[in-house]
Amino acid sequence: MPRCLPERTNEKNLDLRLFFRFFVCYFCCFAFSFSALTNVLPAPDATRFGMNSFLMILLAILGAVLTLSKPYLLLLTLTKSFFDAATLHFVAARLRIAGGFWSFNAWLFYLVFSLLLFCAAAARACRFSAESTARDAALLFSRRFFCFCGESLLLIALGAILYVIWPQLYLLL
Repeated sequence: MPRCLPERTNEKNLDLRLFFRFFVCYFCCFAFSFSALTNVLPAPDATRFGMNSFLMILLAILGAVLTLSKPYLLLLTLTKSFFDAATLHFVAARLRIAGGFWSFNAWLFYLVFSLLLFCAAAARACRFSAESTARDAALLFSRRFFCFCGESLLLIALGAILYVIWPQLYLLL
């Protein structure tokens, strides 16, 4: 009788497992932050949420060239989940007063896209950091780094779109 064991981590599923790691870490901290901390601590400025999302993506990409990227990226994930939970608390309270089913759904879609983009950036940065042993000029001029820069530019462009969309979304509140 064959046992159903989970597949081991290999080259094919490494990106998905790293993405899932940051996704689970985000949701564990998000649930804790939303239930406990958002009632105690003041919410961050909701007008700057687009900038916060964009900066988190940039900081996640920066984790690729740091020597301690794994703890750095996990702490960054925890920070992003706290900001998102506090902002969700603010938006939910604001929409409860003003109403707006479509506005809330648009904002929730924005939050989910921001989360997926952040987790993708963190997973790619974590993989690049783990696969690259050099931390000097040889890394900066390697072919692998140029490929990573191309992927990073795509993620940064999507993050910039989030930054541009947020003011119009904030006006719906």
